[in-house]
Amino acid sequence: MNSSRLFSYSVSYIYYVSVFFVSLAFFCPIVIGDDSGLNKALECFEGIKRSGRYPDDSDFFKISGDPEINLTGSEQIQLLLRLAEFQRGSISKDDISRLFELKRDSIHNADMRYDVKITGSSALKELVEVSYRFVFSKEKLYLSRRGHLAPNTSVNAYDGASLFLITEYDSDEPSASINSQISLGFFNCPHLPLTHAMLFDPRSRVDSAYENLSDIVDMLRDSTLTCVFENDYEVNGYSCIKISDLTRCFFLNPNKDFSVIRYELYAVESDSGGKIKRGSKPVYQSDLKNLRDYGNGIWIPTHIEQNLFISNTSWQRAYVEVASVLINQELPDSFFSDVIPENALVSDGKRGMVYRQSDHASINALLKEAAKSKRVRIFQYISVTLGIILILGNVLDLLF
Repeated sequence: MNSSRLFSYSVSYIYYVSVFFVSLAFFCPIVIGDDSGLNKALECFEGIKRSGRYPDDSDFFKISGDPEINLTGSEQIQLLLRLAEFQRGSISKDDISRLFELKRDSIHNADMRYDVKITGSSALKELVEVSYRFVFSKEKLYLSRRGHLAPNTSVNAYDGASLFLITEYDSDEPSASINSQISLGFFNCPHLPLTHAMLFDPRSRVDSAYENLSDIVDMLRDSTLTCVFENDYEVNGYSCIKISDLTRCFFLNPNKDFSVIRYELYAVESDSGGKIKRGSKPVYQSDLKNLRDYGNGIWIPTHIEQNLFISNTSWQRAYVEVASVLINQELPDSFFSDVIPENALVSDGKRGMVYRQSDHASINALLKEAAKSKRVRIFQYISVTLGIILILGNVLDLLF
């Protein structure tokens, strides 16, 4: 398993474990008892709001974990459900989810080139460097990948009707296959900047599920636990608001059309009493920097830094540098179909043929021609043999 996939699988594992514990606590039976702990916690929320700030997810974990308040597991859930009551409420979850849907709908096609470098701890000393080019236009897709461990580029393309898979693209002997059915797994785009900026829903076109960057639209629409916190959070020099559902946090910059500046993932676990607690620091963090304006509320980072933490120590880092971006620039249909290089050995599953690109005679056709020639030669041999026999018969008749 390469470091890129290991990086992504680790993030996915942490996320699903955390979701399990939060769900377990949320759906556990609520025991009705003394509400003194809950009332104390609500008073703390009121005090925070009177101070000019709105209580957020960090306040929730701090207050619900205070031994002097001594909340039960059921009281903690009730406190969580009432957290939204103490927010400013000038921006709703529906407002933000709709904004991101409109941004995505405005991107009809995109052409992006970016480089990824992954470094690790002492156990992962090897530096991984990969360059990608990702292009989409409606249902059409193109992905090229070049890595320092495999210098020859691989290219996958889908033109709406055929799937082209090409390996050893830059070599003297490239190979390719053509199929009619598309598998999204062939367009796996780890660290795709469009995805990190939440401008692209990977599940609709490409398979990057193992990277598990939670979709902000689903988080806002489907999670009861999600809240919008309109405090002034300073992130990378920007004033941001925060969206959180306890395990996942998005920081958005209102001055850049609510673009994503940071994404954090926390590990959450539940104790025997049903109370959930969260680590003081994230286990995964993605920072989007140097955002560039492409119009229509589309801001794309030119640099992304991703960190995977173990025991509050950085275990693996990924650095993404965006080389170029073209948004809504029309591309010819031939861009997605004329992708097979000259002299490539092509296995054409649609036509049931194997041939060299630019060679009109397929191997199958050559075999048929060879078989035909062989049959002609056999017929000629038989004809000559019969002719000789007839001649010999005539000679014998003359002699006798």
